[in-house]
Amino acid sequence: MLGVVDLKADTLVDRDTHTVFFRDITITSVRFPSLQGDAQSMEQLFRSLIPAGGEPISVERVMADLERSKVQTTPVAVKNDPPQIFYSTSPAILLMAPGEPVLAPIEKTDLSFVVNANWDLFFEKSKKHYFLLIQKMWLTAPALKGPWSPTANRELRTQRDLHYPAQFPRLQRNVRHSNQFHTDND
Repeated sequence: MLGVVDLKADTLVDRDTHTVFFRDITITSVRFPSLQGDAQSMEQLFRSLIPAGGEPISVERVMADLERSKVQTTPVAVKNDPPQIFYSTSPAILLMAPGEPVLAPIEKTDLSFVVNANWDLFFEKSKKHYFLLIQKMWLTAPALKGPWSPTANRELRTQRDLHYPAQFPRLQRNVRHSNQFHTDND
């Protein structure tokens, strides 16, 4: 538990004994930010523990505390550039994959799951293409930065018209249900 106390006091210095006597101690504020409802009782306890008549302390200790408060701090260079803001006037998807894609191979397929992406993202090794599942639609791109395009013309309805790997219809039912991806043949 940490607290902050502000106080005022008069001092008498005895140079022969190297002591400082604090008198007329007045507490101007007491704060215990980490305490929620018990702060007032802690303040009362603190006030009861302060010596009423003052307390002697060595001059060296007071001087050491004063010197410590005069220590020069070295400024630290901080980069406070604002983050990049993305704006789109049409529907958009923010795909994030920090760093290089982390690929987890999916057994019995030519696919890998991109573990460090915020969407269901796959990589087909043979064609070197990414596939992104957005709700019930697949998008594809040759690189993470795009350009992304739908895998099929929306007018086309047959499997042969779709432009995604043959494993996807079997895999799609299992996406995001676990960290283990498998096909219906498993």
